[in-house]
Amino acid sequence: MVVLVAAIAIANGGWQDDSPSGPRRPAVADDKPRTGEGHTRQGAEHTASRYAKQLGGPDMFNEQTRHQLLQEISDPDQRSAIITRFDGAYTRDLNRRIGLDEAGTPPAGQDFVNQTLPARTTVTSYQPARATVDVWCSGLFGLKGADSKIPVETNYFTLHLTLAWSDQGWKLSESKQTEGPNPDEADYGKSPAA
Repeated sequence: MVVLVAAIAIANGGWQDDSPSGPRRPAVADDKPRTGEGHTRQGAEHTASRYAKQLGGPDMFNEQTRHQLLQEISDPDQRSAIITRFDGAYTRDLNRRIGLDEAGTPPAGQDFVNQTLPARTTVTSYQPARATVDVWCSGLFGLKGADSKIPVETNYFTLHLTLAWSDQGWKLSESKQTEGPNPDEADYGKSPAA
């Protein structure tokens, strides 16, 4: 399950490049593989890096744009289950607890910053029909603007994405997230993200 560590920390009482406010059409996947995202090990890495960025964006906090994105990037065999799991994580209550309305819109005069920056990818398993890729990321999260009670901060986490190959390219089949590593703990010998 992909839920940014920052959002959960804030919702649980931990923490006290701008994104436009309000619902947006997400940057979704095309219906065909993009250049560099072909039926190869490297193609799986490129796709996982792009999906990590999309799954870690502000569109996940709006039901309509979240569903649209997940419809586009999910493996059809797992799509319903993936949408259900993400809906269970990105709730109206979570939005309220981090200062957003039900549609994921921040208060007037503030910008919601939720940006995932993939730094490194590692293919942990590869077969022609299925690949598992770890994407190490940094994330920016918070509200920017006057009277913001949630300052924008940086966190580090790793997304573990399982992709399935279809005639539409690599599609998300499973996902989970672990915290870290922090930069001083990271293994810089691994291949860079696309």
